[in-house]
Amino acid sequence: LRKPVARASVELFFDNSLGRAAGQWSQYAEISVKRVLQRDGESSYFINNTHVRRRDVQDIFLGTGLGPRAYAIIEQGMISRIIEARPEELRVFLEEAAGVSKYKERRRETEHRLADTRDNLARLADIRQELGSQIERLEKQAEVARRYNELSTDRAQKQNLLWLLRRNDAEAEAQRHAREIEHSATELESETARLREVERDLEQARAEHYASGDALSAAQGELYGVNADVSRLETEIRFVADTRQRLDAQLAQLRAQRDAGRQSEVEQGDARLAWEARLGESREALEQARRKHAEEQVKLPQTEHAARLLQGRIAGERERIAQAEQAFQVEQTHLEHAGKTLQGLEQREERLLAERAELVAPDAQLLVRLTQELAQSTAELSRQEALLAELEAAREALDRQRRTCVDSLQMLEREFSALEGKLLTLQKIQNLVEENSKIQDWIGRHQLASKPRLWQKIRVKAGWEAAVESALGERLHAMEMSDPELLQRLLDDPPPARVSAFLPGTNAKLSLERGLKPLADYVEAVEPAVSGVIAAWLAPYYVVEGVPRLMTRLGLSPQAVLINREGHQFSRFGAKSKPWRGRRAGMGIRSRKGARNSPGWSFRSPSTTKASPSCGWRGRRSNSAITSVNLRI
Repeated sequence: LRKPVARASVELFFDNSLGRAAGQWSQYAEISVKRVLQRDGESSYFINNTHVRRRDVQDIFLGTGLGPRAYAIIEQGMISRIIEARPEELRVFLEEAAGVSKYKERRRETEHRLADTRDNLARLADIRQELGSQIERLEKQAEVARRYNELSTDRAQKQNLLWLLRRNDAEAEAQRHAREIEHSATELESETARLREVERDLEQARAEHYASGDALSAAQGELYGVNADVSRLETEIRFVADTRQRLDAQLAQLRAQRDAGRQSEVEQGDARLAWEARLGESREALEQARRKHAEEQVKLPQTEHAARLLQGRIAGERERIAQAEQAFQVEQTHLEHAGKTLQGLEQREERLLAERAELVAPDAQLLVRLTQELAQSTAELSRQEALLAELEAAREALDRQRRTCVDSLQMLEREFSALEGKLLTLQKIQNLVEENSKIQDWIGRHQLASKPRLWQKIRVKAGWEAAVESALGERLHAMEMSDPELLQRLLDDPPPARVSAFLPGTNAKLSLERGLKPLADYVEAVEPAVSGVIAAWLAPYYVVEGVPRLMTRLGLSPQAVLINREGHQFSRFGAKSKPWRGRRAGMGIRSRKGARNSPGWSFRSPSTTKASPSCGWRGRRSNSAITSVNLRI
């Protein structure tokens, strides 16, 4: 006997010279299908010695009659099974013979894929919702981090200002100690001179005392006087010696303090150099805030009053919307009840008609009574249907009215948020301006408040105000100095903050970039004397629409700058967005175009004011109508 083997295989060869096989196997003239069965029950399938799935083998024979539901190979009992087959089983053979089975199989696979795709879309929606909540949480955390960074920067700035104040106090204390040391040294020198004079007087007196020893008896009276003088002088000598010792001790102490002050001055000198630049920027921001404070101070009480009024109106609108929504819900309940009542009436009508059909030779009086009852029910049904249509229309009107009220409330909330933001900005500006008034004192001391500013001497072409603001910056507020000597005096007494000034002059001939239009052509000088400074300060700037191309920027000279209507600047080496400089400069340029006619704040909405009472009135009217319908039903 042959020993059992671990596997068995069977292989079929098909002639495909006509290329009727579907799919990728149509290019082969002969197709071999092989199955290898292992002892453990696992099977492997091969087509033309290529390992494939069982499904691939079934797909080849779909619609050919050679598949798992084959009819082309007739086996024992198959004819009987076909004859005795049920319609469902017979349908399988017919579909296989007609070649429809492969399409139905593909359709089933497609439906499975679509179902899997729907499940994947549902899972993606859940994941998207979860990611949305995570994004909101992360945005809140980012806002907290941004606020923390702002507060940290503010704390560091205030700490540096505190260190600067302490350094200034230390410098003043060191100067005071230096003056005291010089004064003490002067007093010590004067006392030393007096001591030497006293010593000389003492030596002279002693010499005279020794010379007058022989005339002691005759000069006894004079001796007593001289002795008294000597005692007095010795007392003064001891006092001077004590004073000198005390002054020496004070001088040593002051020298130690001077050394400590010099060491502190060296340490603080480095910090002063590091913070002088930032101090200049702070003074510049303070100057701009002070100028803006003068304009915004008048608007602050009016804005606060308008914000309080708007908050009251928002509370009223919310209460009216809540009432309208409550009335809408009550009306919806009544409408549902009315619908159920109409359905009951229809069922009753159907029941009466059924009973009428079942009655055999009804009596005349009962027929008349039932007819009258049916007519009454029909009339009541018509009235209820008409009333239901009216209530539906009223509900739609109330729904539209409610949406109008909600939109009005949202608009008022947006206005209120804008007012709150502006109020906070005004308060910050007011606090910044009130912190320092040195620049105003300097301007008043030099009588510069009446000097005209640069923005009062120019006119800008419409649409290019932002570009001029970005190019000139704080120089828009430069003061005109008609006298060069006045400018020199101001330079001798520098201001506590950054201040710009200019001397009048005519336009100068400047070189231009080829193919570009200078920004100075969009600025018109009201007085010819200002044209020179405008041409000089705007010489590097050329106008451009939108964002320039890279080749355009690479073709610029190193000093040329392109600027667009929004104020964004582009050079050969980079770009710079328009910085926020407040409203001061923009207000100055636009004042010649009628900025005084700028719209004010409006807190009244006619549609909202009229719609809100209407919501409550219509809700009460609908409630009464629905109540009456329920009573009649």
